[in-house]
This record gives sequence, structure tokens and C-alpha cells, in this order.
Amino acid sequence: FSKPRLLSTCLSPPSWASSRSLAPVSLAQKKLSSAELNELASKTNFHKREIKKWHEIFHKEYPSGEMDMETFIKENMYVHGGDADLWQYLFKVLDNDESGKVDFGEFICALAVGTKGSVDEKLKWAFHIYDIDNNGYIEEKEMEKLLGGILKMAARSVDNGELDVTEEEVKQKSKQIFERMDTDGDGHLTLEEFILGCKEDQKLVSAMNAF
Repeated sequence: FSKPRLLSTCLSPPSWASSRSLAPVSLAQKKLSSAELNELASKTNFHKREIKKWHEIFHKEYPSGEMDMETFIKENMYVHGGDADLWQYLFKVLDNDESGKVDFGEFICALAVGTKGSVDEKLKWAFHIYDIDNNGYIEEKEMEKLLGGILKMAARSVDNGELDVTEEEVKQKSKQIFERMDTDGDGHLTLEEFILGCKEDQKLVSAMNAF
């Protein structure tokens, strides 16, 4: 695993419900204790040998046991495009304890549902990302902000990055998706509306889970 691939893997859509209930543990060291290994196994549904392997990979790429925001932003912009503000926001989503670093515990809990979780768990993760102000709803402006990042990264991956996405195109696409999901027309999406809307259109599942 190269660093950019490792970072991308970390951004697979997980559920933070597990990590938020995880008792604080010191996971910057090079070897996990038996207690930490047991706790991570119970919270993530990874087998202990899988956790050990990921821990080895993580420490090989980040010898300090943590990845910092500057590295995260730089490497993801290089691989995926987008802008610094977008990746800074996504880093803060991963940095559950707001320490300014993402340690192995945060990384593996983020990875868990992305590789092991159900569709509902993945969509709950996506909802959490789109709910930028963390008020329990997704507003159209929030969807527009993050969907714009998705579309720009997608454009970068085709035609050698020559395909441009205008702000108007982002606004129109976001409005179309938002109105389809907002079944009661109250101007914001609940978790239930979001999950139902995604499930009714498989393409939306892929779009919403792009991070």
C-alpha cells in the first residue's frame, strides 16, 4: 500500500458509531496491547490478525503512528484532486478526538464499515459527512458543497483532467438530487429520507459514498 492508497482506503465509507463508543486508547505505539486488540476486534468486526496487519501497514507508512492534516491534504489532492478546504473538512471528520492527528484507532474504525459494513451503515456514514454543521439534517447547500467536490474529482479522472465542471452544473445536479430525496419538501433531509432516496437509485449510493 502506498500512502495515497492507504489514505483513500481510510476514506471508504465507514460508520463512526463504532469509533465514538470506543474507549480512549493510546494507539500511536508500534505494538498493540492484548486489551487494545480485543477492544478493536469487538468494535470493528475485523479479525485480530487483520487488525495486526493493518497496524503494521499503518506504522510502515506513518512511523510516528499518526497522520497529520498537512500530509493528508497534500497526498489526497495529488491523487484525487479537489481543493484543500474539502480535504481539510474530511480530515476533521476522521479526526474523531479533534487532536489534529489521525491515529490507528481512528483509522481502523473508519475502515471497518467501509469494508465490512452493511449498505445502511455505509449510508449513515455518508449522511454524517454531508451533514457539515452536524445538526442532524442535510441542507441543499451542504450537499452542493460536497457534491461539487465529487464532481470535480470525477472530472479530473477523465480526459486527463481537461473536463471542467462549472458551478452552475454543480448547483443543478445538487438541486436535482436534493429535491428527489426531500419527499416532504421541507428543505432539509433527514437520515431516513437520505437512506431511502439512495436506496431507490443505485447510482446515488455510489455518488453519496464517493468519499
